[in-house]
Amino acid sequence: MNLYRNVLLGLLFLILSSCHTIHLKNGKTYNKQYDTADFHHIFVLGFVEFSDPVVPQNMCPNGWDSVRTRTGPLQILVGAFTGPIYSPREVSVACKK
Repeated sequence: MNLYRNVLLGLLFLILSSCHTIHLKNGKTYNKQYDTADFHHIFVLGFVEFSDPVVPQNMCPNGWDSVRTRTGPLQILVGAFTGPIYSPREVSVACKK
């Protein structure tokens, strides 16, 4: 029973330790209210992009304020089952008001 608990705790630690977020700011202001969120699909160790590139200029008529790229626990779990073949990312864009 102790072995199963330790294995589950180890897997949980690996999943949560792999989460990361990248914030890109455009100027001094920083808007954390993201207007759009979409998944970006990456294959084969990040060498092949299956989805279209995210272009904040096309999404925001007044310009973009910040972009967030996030790999959360759900994406890590999907990546754990697919291995290095598929790596989803969540991309969010905050537009200037």
